[in-house]
Amino acid sequence: QIVFKTKQLNLISRLIEGNYPEYESIISKSFGTEVVLNRQETIQALRVSGIFSDQSNEVKIKISKEKKNLEIFSNNQVVGENNYFLGAKIKGESVEISFNWQYFIDGLKAVRAGEEVSLGLNGSNKPTLLKSATDNSFIYLLMPIMK
Repeated sequence: QIVFKTKQLNLISRLIEGNYPEYESIISKSFGTEVVLNRQETIQALRVSGIFSDQSNEVKIKISKEKKNLEIFSNNQVVGENNYFLGAKIKGESVEISFNWQYFIDGLKAVRAGEEVSLGLNGSNKPTLLKSATDNSFIYLLMPIMK
């Protein structure tokens, strides 16, 4: 165990015995749907849609292989509903998936390389892989909201 103390902060760390979980097994190597988006535009769209979300902060992402855009949809019985369309490069199957918009924004903010981000999806109930479109050194797994 180790303790770091300052005037404003006490940080305590402890070594955990055992093996680190095998996280590689939940990261897909191939995706049924791949989407490339502008990072800043996506953050802005999620913030706007988040205003119209319910208590679970849910927004629905609709990706259609026939269209060249991604739709972000949210609704709240008190506030109303919102549809926001973002231009996107889409390859693969159509999919509709729900996320907590705050967790989605956290991942987008963590991507530092380039202005475009890539989403890799395998249906509406599997983790989505978020990464920079140009740099594979950072990945973020985004879990969908299951109903």
